[in-house]
Amino acid sequence: MRIATYNLWNSTTNWARRLAAIVEELTFLDADIVALQEAPTQARDRQSLVDFFREETDYPHVIQLEEPEAPDEGERPEGLAFISKLPFEAVRTNWERVATNNNWAMKIAVDWKGRSLGVTNVHLDYRQASSREQHIARIVRELIDSHSCDYEILCGDFNDESDSLLARFLEGRASIEGYRTQWRDLAHAWHANLGESPPVTLDFLNNPRWQDEVSNETPARFDKLYLRTSESSLGIQILQAGIFGREPHNRFGIIPSDHYGVFVDLQEPDAI
Repeated sequence: MRIATYNLWNSTTNWARRLAAIVEELTFLDADIVALQEAPTQARDRQSLVDFFREETDYPHVIQLEEPEAPDEGERPEGLAFISKLPFEAVRTNWERVATNNNWAMKIAVDWKGRSLGVTNVHLDYRQASSREQHIARIVRELIDSHSCDYEILCGDFNDESDSLLARFLEGRASIEGYRTQWRDLAHAWHANLGESPPVTLDFLNNPRWQDEVSNETPARFDKLYLRTSESSLGIQILQAGIFGREPHNRFGIIPSDHYGVFVDLQEPDAI
């Protein structure tokens, strides 16, 4: 099972070429499930993103849910999306009943070799750490734990540093509001076994997206894939982890987004 996460950068800048390059990246990646953030509701005039991906890729199962908050001035309506080779058995969001303060989450459930796999896609608020912390605890408690699957993946753009309270909370090293959980950072685990650090995904130094802007920001790893630590998931093996969308290998010679995507290959316990 190959699972990936990718922030598309919902900007009109060079959008038509970037969108075509995104399709090439995703086609080459050939993941089973891809979680997408900053997914615009419309791919182009009179065509939704859902219809576009169904037409332009081999993914039969596509969903995009628009976030209810009005976009900032000059930006397009956007939301979270999934493209999948496996049919969705359930879909839930965190914005159905409560305010999210720009912290968005959508969870799908699919069947993986006879067991339920939940994949929760998040795009957390970039402005306030306290907001991210409050809402990640709510997402885990109300969207994941309350609708638990045999295996749980949590992925997306966390907009957060690697040793923050949020990261420590997910890794079981801290609690938030008295609540505890435990997840495994899959890319970190893979690269640690190789004796190296995982690559950054928001690269202010090398991504051309930032070349015309003056920034004091340090490159960071905001995009992650976690596997919840549980008895059922202990036998899942990481076969490979990596990033995509970092090199201009598409026919347009461009890097499609301001983020690099992350993927991980997993093998279910029965196959080991």
